[in-house]
Amino acid sequence: MRLLEYQAKEILGGFDFAVPLGAVLRAPRDLEGIVRQFGPRVVVKAQIRQGGRGKAGGVVLADDLADARSAVGRLLGRPLLGETVGSLLVEERLDIAGELYLGVTTDRERGCPMVIVGSAGGVEVERIAAERPETLARAAVDVAYGLGDFQARYLVREAGLPEEVAAGVVQAIKDLYRLYRRCDATFVEINPLVVTADGELVAADARLDVDDAALFRQPRFADLRELTPLEAKVEKGGFHYVEMEGDVGIISTGSGACMAVMDLLGAAGARPANFMELGQSMGTGGAEVAAEVLLDRSDIRAILVA
Repeated sequence: MRLLEYQAKEILGGFDFAVPLGAVLRAPRDLEGIVRQFGPRVVVKAQIRQGGRGKAGGVVLADDLADARSAVGRLLGRPLLGETVGSLLVEERLDIAGELYLGVTTDRERGCPMVIVGSAGGVEVERIAAERPETLARAAVDVAYGLGDFQARYLVREAGLPEEVAAGVVQAIKDLYRLYRRCDATFVEINPLVVTADGELVAADARLDVDDAALFRQPRFADLRELTPLEAKVEKGGFHYVEMEGDVGIISTGSGACMAVMDLLGAAGARPANFMELGQSMGTGGAEVAAEVLLDRSDIRAILVA
């Protein structure tokens, strides 16, 4: 389950992170009051779960109320990256002196959390990481012992962060790992973690993914859950489905059979478009819903049934 940005920032605030002042906008009539409170220079951000919204025009810097109105008109209620924008986050503009990256992800190969710190954040972080890998530092964490202070200091040093922000970032790393563990997260990132002209560290953007299997003990997240059309269809069908980038769809009764088919496809030079486990939904209409899910995808050229 991926939270919207404003929801993730509410959680961050409870773990001692500073976030920009702002408000959620769901109706254009509320814009003037929000801009008067936090502006006139604001940033208008589409609240969707899909990544890459910045490059797709989903984040707009507005210099005044007229600019903000124009941004709201272009974004609210409109499609963006396959989702309909149902709300906007309108925030104060920060006086940015630098941008950093902080993240904690689940390394499934190692079976442990991986903490990542970067000296360059923002929308180009993937490109920068590919071209200048020395800007990123990583550390695997043994969950039996937790994240040590020495690891946080190591990450700051290896990422080459300035001395003046080192102590603050060390604490931010520890706080982010604490959030990751307490919230049953599978992925959490602050990108960018802004260094303001006053030297303050502010979480300008955030992403938080929570393990669906842990929602029974995380009721605050279960109450926030808003399913995408695809997620709603899969939940209605009662089966497990993971979308992939291949072009051969698979409808499978079990996980073992599906993985075997995926291996066979790979050996034949083809790429699977999904993982699927129908399980008990096979007898309750799940197969029909699964077929609809795959047939709705324009990138699939064949479907295998196993």
